Amino acid sequence: MKIGSLALDLRVLIGALVALAVGVFLLTALFALFNPRDTSQPEGAVVAGALRVAHGEPLFLDIRRGPYVTAMYGPFIYMMLGGLVKLFGAGITGAYLLGRVVSLLSAIACAAMVAGLSRRCGANSFGAWVAGGLFLASPVILPVAYSTRSDLPALALALAGVTLFLRWSESPRFYLAALPLVAAAFTKQTALAAVGGIRLYLVLEGRIRRGILFPILVVATCSGILLLLNRATGGLATLNLLEVPGASPLNLGSRPLGALAGFLSAAALPLILAAPALSRAMQGDRRLRFPLCYFLAALAVSMAGSTKLGSDSYYFMEPLAAALVLSGVGLSSLTEEGMGSLKNAPAAALLGLFAVGIAGSVGLTARLAQFRYEPNDQVIQVAAQASGDVLIEDENIALKCGKPLTIMDPFAFAYMEKRSRWDAGPLNRRILARDFGAIILRSPLEHPSHYQGEIYWSPTTLEAMERAYRMEERVDGYFVYRPRAEIGSALAGGNS
Repeated sequence: MKIGSLALDLRVLIGALVALAVGVFLLTALFALFNPRDTSQPEGAVVAGALRVAHGEPLFLDIRRGPYVTAMYGPFIYMMLGGLVKLFGAGITGAYLLGRVVSLLSAIACAAMVAGLSRRCGANSFGAWVAGGLFLASPVILPVAYSTRSDLPALALALAGVTLFLRWSESPRFYLAALPLVAAAFTKQTALAAVGGIRLYLVLEGRIRRGILFPILVVATCSGILLLLNRATGGLATLNLLEVPGASPLNLGSRPLGALAGFLSAAALPLILAAPALSRAMQGDRRLRFPLCYFLAALAVSMAGSTKLGSDSYYFMEPLAAALVLSGVGLSSLTEEGMGSLKNAPAAALLGLFAVGIAGSVGLTARLAQFRYEPNDQVIQVAAQASGDVLIEDENIALKCGKPLTIMDPFAFAYMEKRSRWDAGPLNRRILARDFGAIILRSPLEHPSHYQGEIYWSPTTLEAMERAYRMEERVDGYFVYRPRAEIGSALAGGNS
């Protein structure tokens, strides 16, 4: 190829844009791995659960009494990370790093599996490579791609199940795909789209019996494991895994529609590139039937999951993965139809589409990136030196200050109180009795912290804080409250 034609080669230019976006993602991840603060909410709560596993302590606690610490994700993520922490003898900082590395490696594995699935469904090597690259470049997976959370490990397990299913779809061995899918469900409870996609595909293929037996196998296995966990923990597994997340107020209208609109905007480039694949599917290409089924099932599950308060764009990672499988096929069709040179107007338009889409992804990555470290050593020291226990809004500081944990992820407990599933009274009475040497908050009591429009604390707890404590200093951006000399005798609200 001559240098002149190389400059006009569409594949080279698109490849360069995708490589640039992936490079920005990896650079962002490198900075985030060592960030001293939490990179997402509630990263510290996951680390706390993993440390309990590593130290041989119970994973599931009774959240109805102190300490108020939940384990809302499936136990697999805590057990896996706890095992790594124990293996490497890591402390709190090491546990954060290990959890972030697990998520990052899971993201890279997901990208590789997206490329492999796209290749299996009819994409050429270039289209498959771009599909995998666009997964890493997508703002849908930010910032959880390098945060200690369950999202990416669960997706990696789901895609592993899909890969096994497609490899053995004509053999009884395809039932083995249930193993990683069960593990995915016990990593994140909403990782169910792959099972639904497989069932829909089998039914459309006329394999009704297998389409019934496969989801029954997955559901029965999950139910059996949960039953054993429940018996071993005296019911605390169900309390943490089902009741606590289920206490979140649901919005069956605006949240799913808003989440879908956000996904369509963030995944515009993959969805546009998938259009030619839909044309091939309508022409009878059966290889595209499964990714279409997977996309539809994943979209339905993601919209259902978005009804829960606390959900975010990363609930749509499975629809993104399925759309990118189709995108690889669609891009292959476009580049195989004489669009290799920018001398053709359609090729120039396609390059412009990529340039705009990649620019948006890179811009959002840079905006959300953790390039500038904000140290919190001083506020950790303040918490460590406070007399007695401390009440801390930030999970990262609560873990690192060396004090006993009182509450983690108070946002979850705030909405549990709204649904009458948790009593804030005991905690409020401790606050009014000035049991805590300090209360450390991200925002002042006059303007309390919010998350997705909801107040981070129970109103009765905020009232108790205001009555019994006063703000004395601001350290590392946090507001440090200490006990007042005298307070009124009346108790704050909350059931006895």
